Amino acid sequence: MRYQTTTGAVLELSRLPRQAIDAYTAEHPAPEPPRVAVPIFGGATEWLEDVDDPRYRELLAAHHLRLAQDEFELVAQAVTLIEPQPWQRTPEVAEWRALGVELLTSVDYLRYVALGYATDMAQVAAELLYLSTVTRRGIEEAEAAFGIQYRGIALSQHPNPQGQVNMTPLFQARLAATALGYTWEEFCILDGPAQSAAVAQYLCTEKLRWLADRDAERRWQRRRK
Repeated sequence: MRYQTTTGAVLELSRLPRQAIDAYTAEHPAPEPPRVAVPIFGGATEWLEDVDDPRYRELLAAHHLRLAQDEFELVAQAVTLIEPQPWQRTPEVAEWRALGVELLTSVDYLRYVALGYATDMAQVAAELLYLSTVTRRGIEEAEAAFGIQYRGIALSQHPNPQGQVNMTPLFQARLAATALGYTWEEFCILDGPAQSAAVAQYLCTEKLRWLADRDAERRWQRRRK
């Protein structure tokens, strides 16, 4: 996949290893704000998050800085600069040199010029995720391609199962891999759209099963009356 940045640079985007993305997510948990006791009606006390705590805000700022730095290091592994060539002779490099900053490698050019705009960085990161792992975009594309209807109505228009269980996207992907007969290693080798399609298949199958069970329960309840 190719992407042209705001500065006119043309980048070739390739896949990142799924494991690298999962590791990045696991290694960057957001700091938790402290909790403070707040008196409420009736003399009771409620513990609320204090997001204005100075130490928390300091930790949060450091967290976002580290996220941005490590995100670039991850993204740069899957980006190849196609144009301009030679990048060393571009006006942007000369401008940075005039400021006392030497861009010595193509990675430097990516950091300071090609991906210097936040919008470009965000778009490239989103495209790499799409190519490499399960994404909402990939799931929606797969569900649209499936064209599933239940009782003549698109499956997406039916309510989703409700329950007490919440799970991370990683656990959901592992459930889908197991349900479809993949080992986790085999699943991770698939490209992003294929991983997303597998998760979409798992989710659609579970939803169809839930809808059928719900309707069967309703019919049974009606017969009992």
